[in-house]
Amino acid sequence: TIARTEQALTEQTRQARLEASTALEELLTAREILAAADLNVAAADRALDQITARFDVGKAEYLRLLNAQSDRMNARSQAIRARYDVLVQTAALKRSLGLDPRTRLSGLTEEDSE
Repeated sequence: TIARTEQALTEQTRQARLEASTALEELLTAREILAAADLNVAAADRALDQITARFDVGKAEYLRLLNAQSDRMNARSQAIRARYDVLVQTAALKRSLGLDPRTRLSGLTEEDSE
C-alpha cells in the first residue's frame, strides 16, 4: 500500500542520513588523528636530529640514537596508517552520499574551504 511504501521510504531516508552522518564523523575523527600523527612525526624528527648531533660529538650513546631512529620509524608508520584511514573514511563518506569516488570533497571543514 501507499502508506507502507511511504513508511519504508522514510525509514530508508533516515538510515541513509544516519550512515552519512556517521561516515562524516568518522572522517573528521580520522583527520584529527592524522594531524596528531603528523605532529608526532615532526617531534620524532626533531628528537632524532638532536640525538644525532649529540652522538656526532660523543655526547649520546649509540643505543639512544637507535631508539630515536626507531621512534621516528614508529611515528612515520602511525602517520601512514592514519593517512590510509582518512582515505578509507573519505571513500565511505562518498559511498554513503552516492558520490563518484573521483569527486573531490570540499566544504566539510573550515580548512577545506580555504
